[in-house]
Parts: sequence; structure tokens; C-alpha cells
Amino acid sequence: MASLQKIETTILRETLEDLASIQGLIPLAGSPGHYKIFWRFVPDSIEMPYIVLRHLAGGYDNDAQSEASDSLWKIDGVTVDYATRESLSDAIAELHRKDPISTTFPNSCGYTWITEELPTHEVKLAENHPILYVGGIYRLRLSHN
Repeated sequence: MASLQKIETTILRETLEDLASIQGLIPLAGSPGHYKIFWRFVPDSIEMPYIVLRHLAGGYDNDAQSEASDSLWKIDGVTVDYATRESLSDAIAELHRKDPISTTFPNSCGYTWITEELPTHEVKLAENHPILYVGGIYRLRLSHN
């Protein structure tokens, strides 16, 4: 059986990839149907904009009967362009209460809810150049019953 983080990462990535607004913003050059969505680490060769998924907290609900889970994820759209920042923010926000989720993961859960808990907008400086981070903290609940 796959780890919970692998299952959740797959669900988040595939649900984002299914959004038309994401498809137009961050296609992976030379790989039709693939997008610049990464879990934790981004290869140095990848140019902005892109999306990074980070697990913050949570996991299985300590209920041996259901194997339900409840996790928080930070989803960051990263860019240096202010116009792209707004488009990324709007696209990521489409995850809130998206129904149905999209996944090809085998034995995926019967019920999933993705909710935006806190929108985020940050500016960080790298060599005196602004890097813009937009997105939010999202809750992903799975029920494996």
C-alpha cells in the first residue's frame, strides 16, 4: 500500500492538473499533458512559474476502523511576474470545495473534501529581486471506508 503522503500528493497534483486555468499557466515544456507541479523540491532547471506542494501537518485519524485522514497542505504558486501571480492565485483557489476531485490513484478514497483554510500571499527577496508566492493552506480529508 502506498504511503498516505503519496496518495494525498497524487490527489492534489492530479486535481490541480485537471483545472483548465492551471493547464494554461504552467505547462511543462516538451511534455504535453504535464505541468510544473512539484512535491517539496523543484529541480534547478525549472523556470517559474510553478506550483509546490508541502505537507504541513496531519495524517491518519487514529481510528483503526475507518483509516480516515485529515491533513493540511501548503500550496504555493511561485513566480516573479505580478500578472501571473494573480492568475496563479485564482487558479489555486479553485481547489476550494472542488467536487469531484481528480485522481487515477488505485483504490482512491470514496469521499474527499479539499477546503482552503487560509489564503497566502508572500514576497521574498532573492538577490534583491522579488519572488512572489501565492496560494494557501488547504485541508484534505480522506475516508477510506
